[in-house]
Amino acid sequence: MQAYRIPNDGGGGIFILTNSAARTNLGTRIASGTPGYSWDRLAAGPFNVRWFGADGSRTGVRDATAAIQNAIDVADAEVRSTVYFPGGTYWITNLLIPAAITIFGDGMTDQTVIKGLPNSSGLMITDKGSAAKINIRNLQISGNNQKYTSLLRLGYNSVLFGTEGVIENVWIRDSPGAVALDVNGNVGRFQNLTLQNVATGFRLIGDANKVSGVVVVKYSAFGLYLHTRSSSFVNTHLEGNLSDDTVPIYITRSLNWFSGLSISLTAQTKVKSLVVANLNVADQAYEVTIEGGTVNVPKSANFGHYLTHKGIGYGAGSSHSEKHFSYPR
Repeated sequence: MQAYRIPNDGGGGIFILTNSAARTNLGTRIASGTPGYSWDRLAAGPFNVRWFGADGSRTGVRDATAAIQNAIDVADAEVRSTVYFPGGTYWITNLLIPAAITIFGDGMTDQTVIKGLPNSSGLMITDKGSAAKINIRNLQISGNNQKYTSLLRLGYNSVLFGTEGVIENVWIRDSPGAVALDVNGNVGRFQNLTLQNVATGFRLIGDANKVSGVVVVKYSAFGLYLHTRSSSFVNTHLEGNLSDDTVPIYITRSLNWFSGLSISLTAQTKVKSLVVANLNVADQAYEVTIEGGTVNVPKSANFGHYLTHKGIGYGAGSSHSEKHFSYPR
């Protein structure tokens, strides 16, 4: 077969005629026209969304939602857990990802882009009931300035995002009223992420998560909103807040550790504190440690404190630590 829809669209491949009454799926098993027989694709490795008719061309706007969802669901049903997005732009409304599925592309800049169709809203990409072992790598998710509430939301259904869950080399952007990355889970890993032009960059709920290389650019509410305990944040950078009332980091639980934190404020900001700790009443001890960091505060900024406590019921021995933190002006 030369192609799915038009020549060289990536949907072609080699098929064999199989004596099978199994249900066709429009991607790896195609109806032959002869009762009891189907054309089965000869292919190993990841499922390719273009096999199922997803149009990733750079020109025009074609809804790829149904084709991509079909590719993901067939991969899940056939226990082939990896779905590949070749370089291109894929227009969608909303997607559901089952547990233990990996989706990946060719790169997070402009190589592979999943983009919101006009008039889209709600949750752009979320889990299908369970977020266990979901992996997302090497692609860009663009809300295209649509009215989404979250661009990537995982772990709020029956099973949390967690162990063996990885979000890596992903750029999530352009939905001014949305949370870019919204995760409820424990022991997840988040690495090399850019979150841009949203209301909140990263909302993380859960314990013992590892975060490194996260950049939040142009946010209007919170850079990081953290209800997490015993999590680590390495080389986190926040810049370009869009609102006077922006809070770069808001923390509601204790025992979090930051290393290499940098925060840049815009000139008009009236941020009173860079890090606000509003302690959860269940926590009886409070500690936030920041080892090595800088704050770029313009001279015109109305800036009060670095770290404020708004906690409830501190226990004996409550503490916070700021080590080697500088405030260049």
